[in-house]
Formats: sequence, C-alpha cells, structure tokens
Amino acid sequence: MKHQNSRREFLKQSLTILVTATSIPVLAQSNSTSRFKSLSPEQQRAVLERYKLIQSLSPDERKRLIEASKKLKNMPREQREKIRTALKTWRSLDKDEQQRLRTRWQRFRSLSPEQQLRLRNKFERWQQLSPTQRERLRSAIRRRRQG
Repeated sequence: MKHQNSRREFLKQSLTILVTATSIPVLAQSNSTSRFKSLSPEQQRAVLERYKLIQSLSPDERKRLIEASKKLKNMPREQREKIRTALKTWRSLDKDEQQRLRTRWQRFRSLSPEQQLRLRNKFERWQQLSPTQRERLRSAIRRRRQG
C-alpha cells in the first residue's frame, strides 16, 4: 500500500510536468476530436495514457493538476527545459534514491518558513563553493563528527 501511494504521488507529479512540458495536447482539456485525430498514433497513445492517469485522480487532485498545468504553460521555455531535465534525472535514479529524496523533501516541507529559508540560504552558499572548498568542508564535518 505504501509503495502504491508513493507511486501514485510520483505519477501525479510527473503528470503535472508531462502534461505541460510536452507539445502534445491533453485530451481532458480539449473537446476537439479532430485535433486528437491529427496526432500520430504514438502521440494519441501518450495522450490516452495521461488521460487515464488523470481520471484515476480525485476531482480535487485533478483541479490542482490543471492549475499547475496552466502555471507551467506560462513558464519561460528555459524553465520548462530545466523541468524536463530534472524529470529525466529523476527517472534515472533507482527506487531507493527516489525514496530517499522524497523523504528529504517531506522533511523540508515540514519545516517552518524561517527554517526553510535558512536551509535555502545554506544551500545557495554551498553551491557557490568551489569543489576544493566543498571537500575541505566535508572533511571538517567528518572530523567533527568523529571527535
């Protein structure tokens, strides 16, 4: 059951990205059968698969999905490309790594806004460090933990 819920959550997240990041129109948002028929068979299958996934969601989940889809459609192309890249990276991770990242995300979401901001600032500072500086910091942290 737990695996099913995490898979469902992943599908919802993926669907939000896929619906908007691709140029394939979503059947659920279009009443035009001629538009659907103009797609290649592969595109039609992809649309129908996404439509089935959308139908498996609750009405509230569908509403949130459509709202997120509209937001993503209005994003600049570069931002949508970053999302596509992130999705490809996500798919390349093994299930254990995906679960580890989900857990971290849930922990982050449970933090207060102030704690989230502090963590974001730390992450930004970390990103600005050179690889040498990062390794020095890692070594210092390891030494502190051991001693």
